[in-house]
Amino acid sequence: MQINKKNFPAYGLTIDTAFDACTNIEVGADIFAQCYHRATKQSPEKTHQEHLDDAASCYYSGNFSRGYQGEGRQNLSYVEKFNRAEKLPASTISESYDSLPESESSTPKAPTQTPTWDVFGDFAY
Repeated sequence: MQINKKNFPAYGLTIDTAFDACTNIEVGADIFAQCYHRATKQSPEKTHQEHLDDAASCYYSGNFSRGYQGEGRQNLSYVEKFNRAEKLPASTISESYDSLPESESSTPKAPTQTPTWDVFGDFAY
């Protein structure tokens, strides 16, 4: 999973531990779950799918709006890309999920050139 380095302190991650498969999935899932819970509390009138979309935006950017903005050559948003994947049923996400405390957010700085991990060259802040 993609874990922004701003989340490292809250989870006690280093660059090495962030790439441990089990740790990476556990932390990434926790970040997504926290976003989902925040989405349901912020807008309880929305549907499960809308909460998942908001959580995807939050997971991607740390907020509920940036993930809806189109980017790249195809001008697709992260949420649009996320929706191409199969979803879990609503009963799979429990409100009693015991996630770790959220970290303080900070705005990442845009790289001066395309990062080597961006194989399509379409990532933008």
